Amino acid sequence: MKRKIDEVYRRDPEVTASELKNVLENELTGIRIGVSTIKRVRKAAGWICTQTRYCRMVRDANKIKRLEFCWKIIEMNDDFGNVIFTDESSVEIEQATTIRFHKQGEMYKPAPKPKHPLKVHVWGGISKHGATELVIFEGIMDAVLYCQILETDPSKTMIRSILHGMRSSFTLTTI
Repeated sequence: MKRKIDEVYRRDPEVTASELKNVLENELTGIRIGVSTIKRVRKAAGWICTQTRYCRMVRDANKIKRLEFCWKIIEMNDDFGNVIFTDESSVEIEQATTIRFHKQGEMYKPAPKPKHPLKVHVWGGISKHGATELVIFEGIMDAVLYCQILETDPSKTMIRSILHGMRSSFTLTTI
């Protein structure tokens, strides 16, 4: 069984214990085995789990600037009641697991990642008074595309309703 576990993990280091159980039961006829037994045998065979870690990097100098900004906002009693925060993000469409197994003592092999994976670009905004509708777009968010998004009826209506809740006048200006 250890040999079969080695074979499976060398082929796909992201297989879970449940998936491995199914593979073993399908390929080794007559075997019924529990997930906890799989985990024990996997560990005895020298396979260890490595967590994939991701985080945004913030330089120490920027951490200090952010903290100073927050203290300034607190001192001014600003509640951001007249601000709409907007941002865009790209969501990659691919299967990504957070764990991989590798043999103890062997070098960890990172998972290959396509250079240009399929992506969905999304823009939205939020304020103290509500959220905008999400906008899905292609290409790069630049000033022209940003203004086009703001000029579309759903966004204009939403932004006007948010600003109306703020009791502010609003004029959409294209630069």
